[in-house]
Amino acid sequence: MPEKDAGLWQSLYDSLPPVLPWISTLFLSALATIAQYAQKVRSGEAFSLQALILDAVVCIFVGICTHMLCELAGITGYGRSALVAISAHMGTRSMLIYERWRDRVLGVDQ
Repeated sequence: MPEKDAGLWQSLYDSLPPVLPWISTLFLSALATIAQYAQKVRSGEAFSLQALILDAVVCIFVGICTHMLCELAGITGYGRSALVAISAHMGTRSMLIYERWRDRVLGVDQ
């Protein structure tokens, strides 16, 4: 007797484990963006949707880069989540650190 098709929901459930780390990285990066921008607004900067979107793009990019570096280094689970959250919260500061490191590795003078 032929087996019954499991259906759409079962297919989605079966395909979830490989993408779950990426979803959690995006979620943590978005939360870090909110925390970073809230800190800026509380310190006296005026709220700007354009600045929030720019910070979100930078923080999520940094979170994804950190996720990929953790995958390369074999760091998984809570360790990867902590590194992603911290580096995404640092946002533009971590991008500056990365650019300095890149220039030093490539030998680019300032």
